[in-house]
Amino acid sequence: MIRSRSALVLAVLGAACSHTPEPMFRRGEPMRADATPGSAADFVPLVAPSRASPRCEDLRDLPAGMGPRVVSFIFGDGPEQRIAVTLGEDGIPRNYSDMRGDLNASDGRDGDLTAIAINLVQGHAFARNRPEGGTTTRVRMPMEEAMYAESLGQPQAMMDRILAECAG
Repeated sequence: MIRSRSALVLAVLGAACSHTPEPMFRRGEPMRADATPGSAADFVPLVAPSRASPRCEDLRDLPAGMGPRVVSFIFGDGPEQRIAVTLGEDGIPRNYSDMRGDLNASDGRDGDLTAIAINLVQGHAFARNRPEGGTTTRVRMPMEEAMYAESLGQPQAMMDRILAECAG
């Protein structure tokens, strides 16, 4: 997901909650720095965006290091896709993530997953595909290209929509 302290915090929290399985979004599997350089336009998501109508989620009072607030769209009952924007103390977006596919860690399997993570502060973007039972591929790409890439679901437009509909 997001390569930062928040990912580590999420991973630790997820492991600590063994009695209640945590969704992958909260476990926070970090994007790795060993990703292959590539182009956002050339990235082909393994999991297509959800066709379900999104509902808003607004998380506050988060663990230290995550920022004060995360607003997100959740698609489907599974959920099958979650697009989240982490806001800083000043309300300015810091991170964007789009996770699609098998987001539920409680079922004991790792199904197909596509994850897109953009660190707006450090200026980098990553995308990965993890096929069930297969080898994960990771791509590192320029943030400026990733923000407007149709192949990634146009993150800038989606972020603007989430902020308008969920952060009110």
